[in-house]
Amino acid sequence: MSEQLVTTIEDFRKAVGLRLIFKGLIPTAELLISYGDKSQTEAARATIYGQPVLLVNTPIQRGVVVVTKLASQYQLPVVLLAPQLTAAVRRNLIQHEIAFATVDGEVMLPFLAVRLKAIQKPSQQPKLVFDPSSQKLVLLILMAQLIYLRFGKSKLKLVFGDSMVVKHGLLEIHGGQTFIETIGKAYDFNTRMTFTRAVEPLVTNELLKVQGQTKNRVYTCQLAPTEFFDQAGPYLQDPLMPRKKLRLSETSLDKLSIDTLQGGVVALSKVTMISADQADDNCLVVPRKQWQSIIASHISTINQQSTVQIQASKYALRPFNTLYRQFDATYPADIPDPLHLYLMFSADPNERIQGEVLDLIDRIWGT
Repeated sequence: MSEQLVTTIEDFRKAVGLRLIFKGLIPTAELLISYGDKSQTEAARATIYGQPVLLVNTPIQRGVVVVTKLASQYQLPVVLLAPQLTAAVRRNLIQHEIAFATVDGEVMLPFLAVRLKAIQKPSQQPKLVFDPSSQKLVLLILMAQLIYLRFGKSKLKLVFGDSMVVKHGLLEIHGGQTFIETIGKAYDFNTRMTFTRAVEPLVTNELLKVQGQTKNRVYTCQLAPTEFFDQAGPYLQDPLMPRKKLRLSETSLDKLSIDTLQGGVVALSKVTMISADQADDNCLVVPRKQWQSIIASHISTINQQSTVQIQASKYALRPFNTLYRQFDATYPADIPDPLHLYLMFSADPNERIQGEVLDLIDRIWGT
């Protein structure tokens, strides 16, 4: 029996306290579900208060489909096991009358008329927002999930090496020197300490689980990018630095050798229905380090010819555009990726812009 499913069942038994008796693993080959679902699904026979059931561990975004098929195949109640649920996922499961149980004690068993709410556990006060390093790590993990779910293990390994791999239906993040040498340096994770400080808030706020000792520590999460993004969302922030703006003339800009991305409404207009005509001016985004070199050059001017607005980002956005284009090769190379565009504009006072960036994000999930 899979160690992961054993752990999940034990966590469930401890958290919920219902009388559950494990009866045996169901061979994956026996499950009448798609090949892709088989590779990420484990199922076992059990009883709950004497009622025969199937316990299923599968990525939460495939839960309704997999549970429905297995309930039809075995003519038994099927209970979906999950670490925790977002409000949107919970509503979807309840609408489809899917039985579920989570390790934080939330239970919905329609066949036994049982409904229990999650146990409210005392925990550390979460940070209001993640710092830039933690935010970058969240977005890297999210992109790893998306690339794996669209292209599979070979593309995941090509892009992330051994730093992020999929085992037993979970994404494993390998930190330390493995992370630094494979992908970390491209995103300014240059030391183990940088990674350690970045990952701690993700563990504290339950986005990741941790396994193993310090030297061989592995971090895991479900392959559920929509839910992961929803859970991380309250801690993510606008990547642009407030009050770090200046204007340059195009002549001055040409004198500088800087890597810029198109920003502002002009960038948004390239991937949404927003018109570039709504832009106040031409806005370019540069990393904070290059911003400092611009200031040091003493060529910035504020006058009638200063037609280009330069804004600093808290970290380099170019690598994330390059990474996103591994997922969608048709995406423009000269603007921030959709996730960063969403973070820039999600709080915009213009409701139409808010709606467009929400649609932009929904297209990533394929909804």
